[in-house]
Amino acid sequence: MKYFDESRGGFWYSSKYRPLMNTLLHMAKMEPIEGAELYKGRPQLLVMAAAIGLTKGIREPVDSGGKNRNDVFIGGWNSGTFHGQSLSFWAALIVWLEEGDDEALMLKPENDPELLEKFNLLAMGGLSYLNKKQFS
Repeated sequence: MKYFDESRGGFWYSSKYRPLMNTLLHMAKMEPIEGAELYKGRPQLLVMAAAIGLTKGIREPVDSGGKNRNDVFIGGWNSGTFHGQSLSFWAALIVWLEEGDDEALMLKPENDPELLEKFNLLAMGGLSYLNKKQFS
């Protein structure tokens, strides 16, 4: 399902988590780690991280500034799946579960900025949690 077009979508991650992400998925321009191909791509990794952020109740803003954050290629997001469902479905479900009511954001273009912001907060929270577990 291609929900996000090229002008919409804003999935980001903080660059400080690249070493952690490299342990779960080989990141470009980083030394490969044996056995690090646990996820097909960055979008799937961010879905897992957002689920962890949700369950642990951790939210963290994406770092600002050009070198402090990276975007996720929207084509990879649109064409990817996680357990047979589109990644857009997972993003909306995770945000809906966080909201916990009928007023939660659904997949409508007018809701994209808020949905993406909430998803990114949860994904960074999950990466923060995993980073502490991995490197502390």
